[in-house]
Amino acid sequence: MDYFDEGMNLVGHRGYERHIKEHTYEDYWSNNTRIEQIASLMSVKRFKSLRRLIHFNNNDDLTESTTDRYFKIHPLIEMLRQNFRKYHTENQYSVDETMAAYKGTRAGNLRQYVKNKPHKWGYKFFVIGGVSGYILDLIPYQGANTFQELKGTVNEVTQTECDMGVGAGIVIALSKSLHDPGNSTLFFDIYFASLPLFIYLKEKNEWNSLGTLCSNRIAGCPIEPDKVMLKQGRGKYDYKTDREKGLIIVKWADNKAVCGRESRKRRPISEVEVPVATIKCPVVERPDTGSRTDCCGHWPVHTSKGRCRHCTNGTSRIKCEKCDSRLCLNDESSQMNKLRHLMLSEKRERQNIIAKRVGHKNDG
Repeated sequence: MDYFDEGMNLVGHRGYERHIKEHTYEDYWSNNTRIEQIASLMSVKRFKSLRRLIHFNNNDDLTESTTDRYFKIHPLIEMLRQNFRKYHTENQYSVDETMAAYKGTRAGNLRQYVKNKPHKWGYKFFVIGGVSGYILDLIPYQGANTFQELKGTVNEVTQTECDMGVGAGIVIALSKSLHDPGNSTLFFDIYFASLPLFIYLKEKNEWNSLGTLCSNRIAGCPIEPDKVMLKQGRGKYDYKTDREKGLIIVKWADNKAVCGRESRKRRPISEVEVPVATIKCPVVERPDTGSRTDCCGHWPVHTSKGRCRHCTNGTSRIKCEKCDSRLCLNDESSQMNKLRHLMLSEKRERQNIIAKRVGHKNDG
């Protein structure tokens, strides 16, 4: 077996790890948890040696002037990108960021944190994919050097495009590796979207695009403010169009105001009744009224600090053992004494109701 075959076996082993997970690498070769598809490829000692010594680039070519922070795996990234670009059969694309999971401490500030991702810690990549979910191109995030490393490639961006912002520059760079922009549509979220980006994609590259916008990125468009729209209720919308540039801004009220911008051909607007979502209050368990006001077995006990049941701002460490309710015992508001009188009045009222019912039965 030559070195290339061993390298491919090592890559295959890493693929199996994604589906068959063990606590340690040795478990794939142990007698009790042996995975034949992995253990038959090489010995565990050989696997550890390859894993420790494998290189994807020549370290002798690394100089002080090298700015590529992914230099050691640059050939691997380029190989992936070239293979991704071979598959272009769709006409709807989405630009987003994804994470390569990593929680180590040797990555410096290349290790990013994105709270809304399944893997929150790791290396960040900007990717463009189709409706099928297949990645068509990617750009590794390198901080200030992100665009610098694209020089001389198909994704190279000009200084004017860089000045539009990081998000806009990433969308433009990734879109340059795709074909037939006039019959395709780009989708991206609020991180990338800006008014100059929509105009640039439409005028320079003939891209149709759709995305969500921040309210402070609509360049003074006279659209209805958020407060006014939210007061009118869910489902309210407003829109403004620019016929010269072929753009439309739409804002609608959902749980909060959402603003979107589109450079595609305008479609007819239809109205649909959307009921306002109602949130039911959670059911709080408590003793029934009879046992709570029977004036029997109620006893104060010391417990953790909590809110008083009858005060708006009061707290107490004493609660009724039977009612499981905390009550204030200070001089200004003796809620325990108030509750005692309340329980007595409720008890008398209940006894009077029972007596009236018994009297009516006797009269009948």
